[in-house]
Formats: sequence, structure tokens, C-alpha cells
Amino acid sequence: MLHIHLAALRHLRRILVLPALWLAVQAVAQTAPTPSPTPGSDAAAGNGRLILVLPFENLSTQPGLDWIGASFPTLLDARLRSAGDLTIGRQDRIYAMQHLDLPANANLTHATIYKVAQMLDADAVILGSYSVANGTVTATAYVLQMHSPRMDGPLTESAPLNQLLDVEDGLAWQAARTIDPQLSQTRQSFLNAGHTLRLDTLENYMRGEIEPGAEERIRHLAIAVQLSPDFAPARLALGMAYFSNQQYNQAMDALAQVPAQSAQAPEAEFYTGLAGLYTGQYAKAEAAFSKLADSLPLAEVLNDQGIALNRENQDGTALIARAAQLNPQNENLWFNLAVSQRRTHADKLALESVRKALTLRPDDTDAQQLQQHLLVETGQATPASVAAASDTDTDSSDDSDAAQSSDAPETSGAAGTSDVAKINTPYEPLERIARSYNEASFRQAAFELKQLRTRQHATAAPAPNEAPTQ
Repeated sequence: MLHIHLAALRHLRRILVLPALWLAVQAVAQTAPTPSPTPGSDAAAGNGRLILVLPFENLSTQPGLDWIGASFPTLLDARLRSAGDLTIGRQDRIYAMQHLDLPANANLTHATIYKVAQMLDADAVILGSYSVANGTVTATAYVLQMHSPRMDGPLTESAPLNQLLDVEDGLAWQAARTIDPQLSQTRQSFLNAGHTLRLDTLENYMRGEIEPGAEERIRHLAIAVQLSPDFAPARLALGMAYFSNQQYNQAMDALAQVPAQSAQAPEAEFYTGLAGLYTGQYAKAEAAFSKLADSLPLAEVLNDQGIALNRENQDGTALIARAAQLNPQNENLWFNLAVSQRRTHADKLALESVRKALTLRPDDTDAQQLQQHLLVETGQATPASVAAASDTDTDSSDDSDAAQSSDAPETSGAAGTSDVAKINTPYEPLERIARSYNEASFRQAAFELKQLRTRQHATAAPAPNEAPTQ
């Protein structure tokens, strides 16, 4: 077990309140080798930062150029990651803006940008604008340093429009040097992160991301994939466009083409598994979740893997139990565990699990009904007594209304025939599928943990003339 001082985990303050993420990160860390620092590497020195890149504002009067503004986070993120930094993805940015009741495409004031960055725990924010005139694109960026705080810039690049990638590369390099003046990485190695990307691929990819209609999104993303088959972000986006449009078989085909070693592969595996569950292809779903769980043992991944096994008439109880242990505040996981345990005739354990679900969410009617059946099945109650107790609970919830009615009928607490019949009717609820997962938070935690391990490794390294302790 790693012993890490909490003061060093500044970026993990969101994560540490979520035991599921922290336990999952440590589970991976136990089997992961300690990274060996590379001399002269900023990432190896553990100096990486969490950076938010915002879409650039379009100052042009020309229509149809909004895709350029959306492309800046995509390009700059890739370059900054090559310097050992962690960048905040589009979905996390949109989540933060929605939490502040802001539309995703809103033009933000500096004060609002600061609030968004604080919510995401960013070290720095890159924002800017661009204009296109007479075939030339000019882009200007600023760097908001969150811990000073101060605004650095302007940083400016300009070139013919067909050299947009060079403009964004130049801004990325300037921004990286502004954020870290001691950056020792060469410009060439910094820019190698995306040197094979084509401009027409980028344009179709970004149009596919921002188009409002499903058909247009799919059309542009299909073109991007055709132009650059190895461009993993476009492959993932195409699969997700199919998925969002409920074209699950097409989604599985597209997601299967996401390169296995790419940063997009985990998300592709998760939604491949979901598509398999939705289409009854349970073996494919279980295989996808199993592969993902090897590197990202998140509660939602283990839960869905267990469900896939159960749907194959196998036993996924152990996986769902692990999920509930990782995230004990999620009532759905305890409900799922109760359902799975009951299916294997572990009724007393199932009763304990469903009670935990009801402790977290007392008004869960499915869990209430499951508990009633389990009480009967374990011999702790009869159908009549369970139905009577249910009637009493219902009556007590309406006490205030009944007290105000002078002619309200008296109730004896006796169970009605229909209530008893309901308890005697077979009840086989299905488990609740986790339909999304927070990989970004996991990656942020893993990123910080990796850096801390690197610092520990550097600190513990023996002096040149000192023999290592055996």
C-alpha cells in the first residue's frame, strides 16, 4: 500500500471524496510498475499540470467557420499531453458549465471562466479568439494562471488558412512555455503528438462533433475516418454518434476500429459493452467490460460486466459485489447485488443487500417490492403480514390528510386480497445497467498518483556513491 501525504494530492480533492475512484486507482497502482524518470523530462520530474483549453471565439464575419474554434482544444490538448500535462476533456468542460447553468456554447466572461476552472481544479486555462480575412487565419491566446492568479499574453500566430495546423501548433508551443518557462522538451518532440493529422480530417472531425443533426454528424465523421483511418478520436466519435442515434450494431462495428493503444480505447470498450447489452449480444458485452476492467476497475464497469454474465445465465454476483464495495453509496449497486444474490438462492444475503439499497433510497418502489418478496421467501413474514405492513406504511404517510377529513374511514390494517395476490405473484426484476462512467476523474487520479510515485522514486534513489539497500 502506498503511503501518500494528503497535502500532496491537491488535484485529488474531488477524487478523495469518492472512495470508488480512489480504491480503483490504488488497485491498478498495486500492479503497475513504478515509472523510471527520464533525465530532462518534465513529465518525469512530476511537474505536469491540469490544463483546461476552451474553444476559441470566432471574430470573423465569414459563416461556417465555427469548427475552427472547436478545433483548438483538440489540437492543444494533444500537444500539451506530450509535455506530461493532463488536459480536461470536452465532456467535463460541458458538465462544469451545465452545473453553473451555462449553455455549452456560451461566450464566457473572465470571471465565469475562473469559476469553471475552479470547479474543474485546473492549474491553468488557455482561452482565445481567431479571425479569418483574405485567406489568412490569425489566432490570439491568453493563459490564465489559476494559482497566481494572472493573465499572461497575448500569444499570437498567423498563417494562410490552409496552414491552420501550424497556427495551432505555434500557439500550443507558446502556451506550454508560458505555463512552464523551464520546459526542457524540444519544440519538435512537443509537436510530434499530431504531426500526421490532415487538415481536412480535422475539419470533418470537428464538424461531426458540433453538428446538431445525427445524420450530418455521422456523415462528417465517416469522411474523417475515411481520410485518416488511424485517427482514434474520429473513430470513437463516429461510434458514439451511432450509439446516440440508437444504431447499436453500427456503433459496435465503429467502436471496434478504435486503436487498442489509443487514449480513446477505454471509452470505446465501455460503449461497445453497453451496445452489446442493449442488443442481447451478452458474450460480446461481457468481453468488452472484462477487457476494460483489467485497466479501469470502476464500479460501473464491474457492475455491467456482472449483468452481462447474469444475462448469459452465468453468475455475475461476485463482480456486482465488488462494484458495491467500491461505491457503497450507490443504491443501484446494492439493488443489483440483491437481485443477483436472489437468483442464486442466497436469499438472506439478498435481503441484507436490498435493505442497504433502501437505507440509501427509502422511496425505491422496486427495492421495496423486492424486499417484500425476500421477507416471504426467507420465512421471516407471510404474504398477508407483508401486505398489511405495506398498507400501514401507506396509511401513515397520509396521516395528515386523513386527520383533516372528519369522515375518513377507519382502517383495520388488514391486508387486501389484491395486495396478498401481488406478493404471491412471481417477481423477477432486472438489474440496473450503469449507462455512463467517469473515466476522466479516474484518469486524473491515476495521473496524480503516477506523478507522486515518480517523486517518491526520485527521492528514494541512492546517491551516486551509495549502494542501494537490499
